[in-house]
Amino acid sequence: MNAPVKALTIYEVASLEAAFTAQIQEQESLKLDLSQLEELDSAGVQWLLALQARKARQGCTLYLSNISDLALEALKRLGLSAVLNIETQGEGHA
Repeated sequence: MNAPVKALTIYEVASLEAAFTAQIQEQESLKLDLSQLEELDSAGVQWLLALQARKARQGCTLYLSNISDLALEALKRLGLSAVLNIETQGEGHA
């Protein structure tokens, strides 16, 4: 997705799902820019995990890039920072 995601909450997940489904049918890798993420709830975390699993079944890797401190801290507390593909500064993927 080209634009940074500002919120991953129950209010945004449906529209994000529709946008991603239309854009990412046959990509080998996908970057989700979380640099401007200000809100994250359990629905957003669930969507990230479901999107990653779905893309993995299609042979695609989901990368969370430029992850905000808020998102990184939340994912660490949930024990998911090792499960999701988080790009750190200087890393790059096609």
